[in-house]
Amino acid sequence: MTFKDAGAALRRLRKRRGWTLDDMEAMTGITKMSISHIERGNKSPRPSTIARLESGLGWKSGSFYKLADADPGADGAALDDLADSFNIEPAAALSDLPVRRLKGSDVLVAHVEAYIDMIDSLIGQLPAPTNPRFTSTVNAALMQCAKVAALTASSWRMAGSADRETAAKLLQAVRDLEAKRQLLLSRVPDSTAARFDAACQRSGLPEPLISVLTGLTTEESWSVRSGGAVPEGANARIAAFVRSQLP
Repeated sequence: MTFKDAGAALRRLRKRRGWTLDDMEAMTGITKMSISHIERGNKSPRPSTIARLESGLGWKSGSFYKLADADPGADGAALDDLADSFNIEPAAALSDLPVRRLKGSDVLVAHVEAYIDMIDSLIGQLPAPTNPRFTSTVNAALMQCAKVAALTASSWRMAGSADRETAAKLLQAVRDLEAKRQLLLSRVPDSTAARFDAACQRSGLPEPLISVLTGLTTEESWSVRSGGAVPEGANARIAAFVRSQLP
């Protein structure tokens, strides 16, 4: 019994019931890429992702891993029977959905976790450094990190004064996203994004002063540090700032 077996059984069940990855995404709120990773058994997902999968399919908690019991050689009816046994009875479903599970802060956390799963998938599928697409793929992942971090920070601002538990989860997600951004920058150390980011950190200067020195707004500066395009006419100022801070 392995996680890979459960993922393979999930794929067989999806195909048998005529569900596309788009259908699964709509039912569960999990990205198609993450569902594909689960089906292939590439890596173990977060427990919260499995919980969302089970909830979206109307299954009892812990049902996903029981899919590993499915015999790959058995007929489809046996798989149907196994999956049907996971279904929550209507009365149980009502009692298992207290109002607290539907509050806005839970939705915020679920969305952020789904985005983080997507970024993890992007990182996991980075091509080799010799591939012509390597730099553009890293930059795309960097931009996703920056966007999701901004979304998460905004979500924290909404939840911070009302729900301490959710706020703590969101703040940790911001830290996790910054760690992923730094990991991606380390893959392209000679890029403008990596060198400008390193120069900004080494300078010890606050963002408003860096903006004055480079002629960039705070938003433009963060975009460049995260793989975005350099605004027209700013290349020379950024290069001068980087030279002043890095060897």
